[in-house]
Parts: sequence; structure tokens; C-alpha cells
Amino acid sequence: MSNNSGMILVLALWAMGLLSVFAIYLGIHARQRMILLSRLETRDNLHLSAKSGIGKAISFINTKNNDRSAWDSLDFKVALMNNPEIFSDIDLGNFRCEISYDFFDKSFHEIKKRYGMIDEESKININIVGRNEISRLLQVVIGLNDEEAEGLALSIIDWREEGESVLEGFFSDNYYNNLRDPYPPKDDDFESIDELLFVEGINQDILDRLRCFVTIYGDGRVNVNTASWHALVALGFDEDVVDKIVSIRNGVDEKPATGDDYFFHSVKDFTSKIESSGSLSEHEIYRAQQIVLADKIVISGFFYQILAVAEKKRSENRKNINCVYNSLDRIIEYWNEI
Repeated sequence: MSNNSGMILVLALWAMGLLSVFAIYLGIHARQRMILLSRLETRDNLHLSAKSGIGKAISFINTKNNDRSAWDSLDFKVALMNNPEIFSDIDLGNFRCEISYDFFDKSFHEIKKRYGMIDEESKININIVGRNEISRLLQVVIGLNDEEAEGLALSIIDWREEGESVLEGFFSDNYYNNLRDPYPPKDDDFESIDELLFVEGINQDILDRLRCFVTIYGDGRVNVNTASWHALVALGFDEDVVDKIVSIRNGVDEKPATGDDYFFHSVKDFTSKIESSGSLSEHEIYRAQQIVLADKIVISGFFYQILAVAEKKRSENRKNINCVYNSLDRIIEYWNEI
């Protein structure tokens, strides 16, 4: 009888041990499942939060566009490009979102975060401009010398242009054919800025430094009300003229995109302000007039880059969505999620 009792006790203990192990396994599995579901829920909420930020920015642009006079107003520029009250901290419960971008000064020594969106037509359109503009941009942004900048500019144009006739004496086929995984030049427009990485001479560092100053959107004309110092120099304006343009735009406080900025209301107004500045030489004014006559500038734009950064409060979880919005046709031209 005692042997049977002992055996029953052993079996009971063995069963309890087995059940304990099974319970622990179920607990671990359930915990892992809960963690996974929590992460998936956080991911989905971050995605929705970033999309909400994009939606708010687009709605804000469309509201401004309903008043066509706003296209030529300082209020339009400041409201979209430097508006922390609207875009710095969009509260979404346990999540938050911001619409922001980095603003570079002339020397690249100071980088400031701005809350708002970027005017794509403040940049140099690499699908349209010529090698002189691209070469100057490479010099002022990357720091290349004349020969290096000229060679890289030719590579960029060779990628987009069909045939060799435009680039007399410049032959790139050997480079592309001799790659480990060869491919031919595209002979067509760039479809994204990242496509520059396929071009001979462009590496990730050069692309990262160029990214804020080049675009594929718009008609190639540059918005003088929003263009960076570097883009204006690339267009062909003398540096003293660009300094004067920036000074006029910045107003009394000498700070960009603030309430006292000056807004050029027309190309004629821009020309008049430059000619009457009193601090520029006849040669500098003449060169500026030639750029205007060549129809290289505008005073407003239609394409906006919107970067939404969503994060969970008290957490390091983040989601970025970057898009380009065509406010003329009211469509999203580009969408990228990170």
C-alpha cells in the first residue's frame, strides 16, 4: 500500500512539474505574443501619426492656396516654411508628430531646425539646368575645384541626355561597361534624387550634401523668395549680388523666414530692388539682369517637400515619412517611408 502511495506521489509530482513547465512555456509564449502585438500596434500607430502629419501639412497648403493672393505674400512663405506653432508639436495622444527640415547657413557652420516644409522650387532642377549651373552648385556645396566640378557636372548631364553629341569629347560608356555589374547611362530624366548614386563620380557623401539643394520638380526656374544662397550662386548671380538678395529678404532682423522679411512680389520688383540697391557694380547688375531675361527665376512655387517625424511619447520609437506634394494639381508626386 505504501509503495502504491509513493508511486502515486511521484506521478503527481511529475505531473505538477510537467504542468508547471507547460504553464511557464505558455506564459513565455503569451508574453512574447503580447510584446509582438504591442510592437505591431506601436508601428501602426506611428505610421498613422506620420500620415496624419502629412495630411495636416497638405490641408494647410490647400487652405492657403484657396486665397490666390497668398501666393505673392510674405504670410504664405512664413506660414509654410517657418511655423513652429502649427508644425512643431502635433499632439496625437500617446504619440506626437512634427513637420520639420534642416536649414543651412551660407558657410554650413550652423544648421537650424525649421518647422514647416521645403519649397522644391527653391532648388536647382538637375533634369533641366545646364552644366554651368550644376558645376557652380558642386563648387559652392561640395567644395570641388573648377575642373572637378566640370567633370562631375558632365557626368550628371551625360546620364540624363541621350547620345554623346551634347557632350563633345566626353565619353562615359567605358566606366559603366567596366563595372562589376555593368549598366548603361539612363539617357532620360532623373526620377528621384537617389538615382544620382548611379552616376559616375557620385558617392553617398556627395549625394547627402547635394540632397537639400537639388530637385526634379518644377520647370527649372528658381524661386528667388525662398532659394538658398547656394542655389542663387549656382544660377549665375555674383556672390555680392546673392548677399544683397538675402539681405533684402531677411529684413531688419537679418533672420530668414520671419515676420519682417521682404517678399519680392514680381520679377520686375526683384529687378528693381537689385538695380536700386546702390552697393552693386554695373557688371554685377548686368549679370543679374541677364539671368532675369533668361527666365531663370520665379517668385513662387507649387511643389513642397514634407517630412513628417512621428514618435511615441516617452519612447525612442520613430517613423519618418517624406513626400513631395504638387499643390497645383493637388497630388502627391513622391512618397518614402523610413
